[in-house]
Amino acid sequence: MDEALRNRDIASARVHIERINQRLKTFKILQYKFPWALAHLSSDIMILIEAICNMSPPIFSNDKFNDISVDQIQ
Repeated sequence: MDEALRNRDIASARVHIERINQRLKTFKILQYKFPWALAHLSSDIMILIEAICNMSPPIFSNDKFNDISVDQIQ
């Protein structure tokens, strides 16, 4: 039974990550091929996009997402 609970928690975390990825994909700059001339800025651009996403409302309310740590998954 312990493994079933662990699998449920992992699936829940995967859903959360997929929804975050969907938010990131809404930025037009990520919908096209990135010009090689701007490759040196790619890390800064991603940090900026992720910061903007972090300021958005939560994807799940606190009662909908189980708080699991990476140690529990491994």
